Amino acid sequence: VAHWLMRERKKPFAAPVLPGCCMAIRRKTFAKTGGFDEGLKSRGCVDCETGVRFWLLGYEMWVVPEARVWHRFRKQAPYKVTTPEVIHNRLRLALVHLKPARIARVLETLGPGKPLAEALLLAMQGGAAERRAELERRRVRNDDWLFERFGIRW
Repeated sequence: VAHWLMRERKKPFAAPVLPGCCMAIRRKTFAKTGGFDEGLKSRGCVDCETGVRFWLLGYEMWVVPEARVWHRFRKQAPYKVTTPEVIHNRLRLALVHLKPARIARVLETLGPGKPLAEALLLAMQGGAAERRAELERRRVRNDDWLFERFGIRW
């Protein structure tokens, strides 16, 4: 289960994921790490995928407490978002970045049913295996390291 890091600190600190609206990154670094994953659908999990990928490729993400970012939260999205697409994005993150045991946990968490079946089809058509192979060649860390680094017990 995702949650906000609410710790008040005075000095910058590492975070496993940063909301997309809060990231500042050099264009060259963003391009070198693969930009946004074009295999993701509409919205949801983009910032999670980016955070996981950056850490596994050897980059870091830090919160700078002095920075202030405002974000407009809406009660309803101004664009269509389907359940299979949201599930697909979570599944794609797992398929591209996590070891098989964690992928199995993700599948268990997402549960059975038509939306998961549709998401699996989207993932199969979207080149997740190719993306995984490309990024695995460039990784300097694995998901065990990431989960241990941030005390994620999953």
